[in-house]
Amino acid sequence: MLKASLTIYLTVLSLDALSHPAPSDMEPISAQGAKSSNYLSNGAIYGDTTGGYGFLCSGKFCSEAEAVNKLDLSCDPKETGNLIKKLCPGYGLDLPSNSSAIQNLERISSKTFLKHLQENLFEYLKLSSISNPHRINMEKKNKVELDLETDDLIEELFPGMAEYSNSMISVQDLEPRADYSCIGKTDKFLLLGNEEFSIYPPTQKNIFDSKTTIEFEASDEIRGPIEEKAGALNQRFHPENVVRAITYDKFLDHWENVYSKSKDPGMYESIQSQKRKIRQSYPHLFNGQGKYHPETTNIMDKVYSALGVSGQRVSKSTIDFSNSKEIGKKIFMEKAKSKNRAYPDILKELFENINYIGDVAASNKDESTPESSFFGGIDSELNKLGKRLLKEEGQDRTRICELSIKNIAEKYPNVLRQSLLEMKGKNLDVAKFVMCKKGIAKDFRKPIECGKTSGNINSPEGKNFEVLKSNFPYGGAKGKNINVRTLPDGTLVVKKKIQLVDKGGIKEGEIKCLSTRVENAMNRDLNCQIGAPGVEEKLQVSPMGKPLCTKRLASNTSEGSILRNCPTPPNEKRDPGVKFEVELEFVSDDSSEKGDDVINIYKCYRSEIDDKTKAGDCREVQKYNVQICKESFGVGYGECHKILRTEDLYEKRLDLCCNKNVAERMGRGELFRQNAANMTPGGNRGVWYHEILHTMGLDDEYSDGTYPMTDLGDYNSIMRSASSNDAIIHPRHVDRILKRVKECR
Repeated sequence: MLKASLTIYLTVLSLDALSHPAPSDMEPISAQGAKSSNYLSNGAIYGDTTGGYGFLCSGKFCSEAEAVNKLDLSCDPKETGNLIKKLCPGYGLDLPSNSSAIQNLERISSKTFLKHLQENLFEYLKLSSISNPHRINMEKKNKVELDLETDDLIEELFPGMAEYSNSMISVQDLEPRADYSCIGKTDKFLLLGNEEFSIYPPTQKNIFDSKTTIEFEASDEIRGPIEEKAGALNQRFHPENVVRAITYDKFLDHWENVYSKSKDPGMYESIQSQKRKIRQSYPHLFNGQGKYHPETTNIMDKVYSALGVSGQRVSKSTIDFSNSKEIGKKIFMEKAKSKNRAYPDILKELFENINYIGDVAASNKDESTPESSFFGGIDSELNKLGKRLLKEEGQDRTRICELSIKNIAEKYPNVLRQSLLEMKGKNLDVAKFVMCKKGIAKDFRKPIECGKTSGNINSPEGKNFEVLKSNFPYGGAKGKNINVRTLPDGTLVVKKKIQLVDKGGIKEGEIKCLSTRVENAMNRDLNCQIGAPGVEEKLQVSPMGKPLCTKRLASNTSEGSILRNCPTPPNEKRDPGVKFEVELEFVSDDSSEKGDDVINIYKCYRSEIDDKTKAGDCREVQKYNVQICKESFGVGYGECHKILRTEDLYEKRLDLCCNKNVAERMGRGELFRQNAANMTPGGNRGVWYHEILHTMGLDDEYSDGTYPMTDLGDYNSIMRSASSNDAIIHPRHVDRILKRVKECR
């Protein structure tokens, strides 16, 4: 054991926080429009997350997407029967549910699971209170001039303890009334509840650098996970993340009304899923019914006010906020209605305006100006939210032993989720059994939206399943299909037939190559990865980031090729086996044979171009790429970034350089952005896999400006990093495809 010191950086909104670049471990505020997520953990133990605590998954092949899949419990009779067999050998599906054996199993399992939840809730509440910015201000009140009513709060939560508000505060001092009899002997309680686990006031005045040091006896193995959990909890208080979360939530509100459950159930459920994730990741912003607290509404009003000053960004003078909220609300709604991918545009304008407000405030150097009051108002609301959460969680800490499984699942779903992610073996089986028996599991499911079905899975023709894509904002595509049939040996064959349509400018050799090579490559590679029946033990394939149809890569043994093991970990051979069949054929654009499963092949394509009649026009694609080059001042475009902005004719020289660089790269098949409906001949191996798997029902697992709350996949997930040589299909992807077969009758 060693004496360890854990440092958590806590942030409270201030003038410096939004008007100047944040510390080096965070993105500059000026880049907010392009920032990928509300927050990303970059820990050594837990994988990246946009959801934070409750989505932290550790292990070689673990990720946020894997965490969500792990909790997607079916709870059908067969699954429950299998759990019973694991927990009680000799019993199973044929045992009556009201038998004494099952009742005893449920009682003992519930008691065991509840203790796990209570222990983890204790840990969560401890770390949550430590990362609460109100706590930091409470301990810094002689340095931060804010009306925090510190002594009243301490007295309200912990009678007789107000005297400790300006000194070192220990766990024992704060919780004299708590009953921890249900968890008093657990490892986490002995660690976090001992006298060595103490909270000390921060020593630095700059709020972005404020530190809370937690000292406790622990090995690195124990300390590491606690540190990263605390860091994840801390990030939900970061002012940038709060502004992002409520702005995105409001954006989803609009599109929730557009995609009603009856109009587009897939997109509607995707929006609901993201809204649930926001509420679990930022519980201090919402009440028990999932509605905004008054302070959250007030912060959103500040967001509107910031958007409303766009027309005043002309000089660093006083800003008129008199009607900025109404103007900003109108700007927000106009942008939100313009397209379902407008969220990054809203953020870009919002944070540019916030920067401007900060610059004006800094130039005036007067804390009483409207600009300074703008930041002070947000600061005040955040501290009120922090105070409320500190009070609510403080009260729950004192009554942990009174809370039931259902209480914890309803009020702290992220604690239940995180508890399940950390369980293994029998403990996990017990948890699954209890959740199924108590009807809690349904709240954590990732539902499949079933479309039309036809045929018989046991016939040679198989059964057709309509795939309703559901990944806001890029989902909503109806009419995609998969066909599934069962072979005599029980193997499930998942067939995907796609028609390729030449949209003009495609060479004859490219047509022949695409219709044969992509099909052959994908069938061999995917079936190797999943260990389909009859595949070889090893397979050599060309690089995932290179086009399939070029002379340089005509052979699978070309430079940079990949030697795969079949199956490729974490995949294992399945029983019954599963096999993919991808079939591609070219048809003419006006063919009467053209069906619903179509991929258009363009010479050039850029999916970000809003006018889809121009997205496949090479001239428009070049103009779009040149504009991106100029907006980035040539960075990433050859020598263009070396042109000095102070030079004469800078804009003209940059324009010429960007046009030349873009033309050369487009000639090589670069600078295109494809999707599941539109590809180019130069699409690389990984992109073809990725897009075709979309048509089979798989969602994106990367995060960018339009995907702020994605369930992030592993770095080697084909749905996250398609062009990486490590990119593969994972077991959860196959499970997701087969779930449609299981649930859509």
